[in-house]
Amino acid sequence: MFDPKGCGRSSYDGKGYDIESCLKDIECIREEYEIKRWVVIGHSWGADLGLVYSLLFPQSILGYISISGTGVQNDRDWKDTYNRKKEEIGELKPDFEYKANKVVHRSLINSWREFIKKPELLKDISQLQLPSLFIYAEEDIRPSWSIRQISNLISNSRYIEIKGAEHYIWLSKKNELAEILRTFIKTFTN
Repeated sequence: MFDPKGCGRSSYDGKGYDIESCLKDIECIREEYEIKRWVVIGHSWGADLGLVYSLLFPQSILGYISISGTGVQNDRDWKDTYNRKKEEIGELKPDFEYKANKVVHRSLINSWREFIKKPELLKDISQLQLPSLFIYAEEDIRPSWSIRQISNLISNSRYIEIKGAEHYIWLSKKNELAEILRTFIKTFTN
């Protein structure tokens, strides 16, 4: 697990940065630890970042796991549904040890919105040859359609929805999530 520059335990006094720089940081971590290839797991924004990492560094990855990602969209209906459910239902959140760095968050979101406009993006996703697993929470206030679309684009992909789970799946369905992760990761160790 890593913290992007300026987030969590990582200090950074700049004005944020872009996705490509963040991905290069991830790749530097892999190289520093001399890991030939690894399974990339991301949650929420990290799931989206993991997808882009899979596209740009496929030679570094054994498999990709998306947990409650948001997908390659900047859709008003998606946002309206999310905001309405956030207001009406709310969501269970963990106690975060560190406050979010709003500058870094905004810079990465802006970079993401530019990245997803690439004309070849959906074609590139459909050509991914990585074993991929998309895990979603049935009770997530974020719509799942964008993740289902991505899962359907990748030929070696599976979509699993955990019943009764919310966005931070491990808070309420830790055992179910652990079993799904274990089963997927075992395919790389046999």
